[in-house]
Amino acid sequence: SGSGFVPKKPPRFCFVVFVGLALIFLSGGIGNMVELCTAKVGQMTSPWHVLVPCLFGSLTSGFTYSFPAYSGALRVAFGFTQAELDTIANSQYLVCFLLMINGVVIDRFGPRITCILAGTLLTATWTLYGAVASKHVEVANPLLTFCILSGVSAWLAGFFTASVFSVITKSFVDERGGIVSM
Repeated sequence: SGSGFVPKKPPRFCFVVFVGLALIFLSGGIGNMVELCTAKVGQMTSPWHVLVPCLFGSLTSGFTYSFPAYSGALRVAFGFTQAELDTIANSQYLVCFLLMINGVVIDRFGPRITCILAGTLLTATWTLYGAVASKHVEVANPLLTFCILSGVSAWLAGFFTASVFSVITKSFVDERGGIVSM
């Protein structure tokens, strides 16, 4: 006596999609605030208005450091060994040689466009990661898939980090060292 469709694991996947959409809107808001603040650095009453959106932008790099929080679930769901989990964790750092591109992109297009584009792509990457991890999307080689998605997400999060440092160093000329160390 069923009354309709019962989706496969809807709460977790819906949560991942919701968080992804929130990141898109957050990145757009950060991008707009960053653009507003950088466009009027000399005219601002206080550069401290820049700091809050920059700190929110920096939160996107937390994915890189939170792997231990969900690595156990990946071990159980996919039967990964510790060596395979270490491979996934370290794949995030293999893209470090691409990070120099981030500064060039920010210089060319500005922090606003960079944050919006990176936020949209990062949201898509994290959503796909969640869909694969929750087995809503089946892949032939989960280890390779997680390695690629981890690397791409770390690279895209680097766009936010580079935007934050770019904006902060331009906004806090005299207090640059102390603010950047935050």
